[in-house]
Amino acid sequence: MNVLVGILMLAAAIAVVTRMPFVPYNIRELPNPYHPLIAPVLLAIFVFWVFGMPAVAARWLTLAKNRGVAFPLLVAGHGLIGWTVLQFAVLPESIHDVIGSPVLHWPWQTEYIARFLPLLSVLSVQLAGGALIVAAITGYRVGAAPVWWLVSAAVLFPVQYWVIVTQAATDNLRELVAANASVGACLLLSSYLMLVGVAGSLLASLRTGTSPGRALVALAALVISLPLGYLLLDAGTEAVINYEQKVFSALQFLLSTDRAHYAIGPELWLRYAALHLAAVGMTALTQYPLWTGFHAQSSRQRRRKMP
Repeated sequence: MNVLVGILMLAAAIAVVTRMPFVPYNIRELPNPYHPLIAPVLLAIFVFWVFGMPAVAARWLTLAKNRGVAFPLLVAGHGLIGWTVLQFAVLPESIHDVIGSPVLHWPWQTEYIARFLPLLSVLSVQLAGGALIVAAITGYRVGAAPVWWLVSAAVLFPVQYWVIVTQAATDNLRELVAANASVGACLLLSSYLMLVGVAGSLLASLRTGTSPGRALVALAALVISLPLGYLLLDAGTEAVINYEQKVFSALQFLLSTDRAHYAIGPELWLRYAALHLAAVGMTALTQYPLWTGFHAQSSRQRRRKMP
């Protein structure tokens, strides 16, 4: 029931936010205009699936033991379901802007899927890593889960980079990443996603305990994540882009209202802060109902220790 209420609340928020004129145009254009009522709901389901399920995957890793080797398959399944929901929630053009139009002439939508899964897997892996970090620092027994996560991340990263950067069907993403989409810049952006995951999972974990100490730690992590996240994004994205006799940064391109009015100075930082807090908030909102599993697992472990 908590998840259903959260989806409906988020759908209402999406319907309102995407109609606000000061919101970046690439966000305003997300909901499929041919399905104005169902599109916000589908986008909300997509957000809950993408940001929430990594917490479930992290908990599965803590219980999987040697089955943790299958974590990449879990990530792939996460991406496939995400793709299924997203293609009905937004126009194809919105997906093409990110992954590019098909160039390999594969049958059906296989090329779209093959390009989308590695891209979404970056978010899946980093958010699951953030949830694991929070589980460890808040006292849950994680066992060998961090090892399996590290192995999986190390195996998946070359595949992700090869598909997203080396074999990209569009330059839309590559041009936004610093140093011609170098490995180092991509790692900085991945670190930013993990930072979002840690801050969001810390807030979500308050469901299982609301002591003043834990609340202060979660609040401190949120505050620290703002400047640290900006530094990671600023270092990982291109500072100078020349396009149609205009010069702007990747952050200006992503955060400005439109291409005729690029945000600068304090306005740019405030727009970043709003987007960052929204990302952390979505992580917390979607994972909040799911941290009950970690709490139940921890309670069983404590009972086993009792004489």
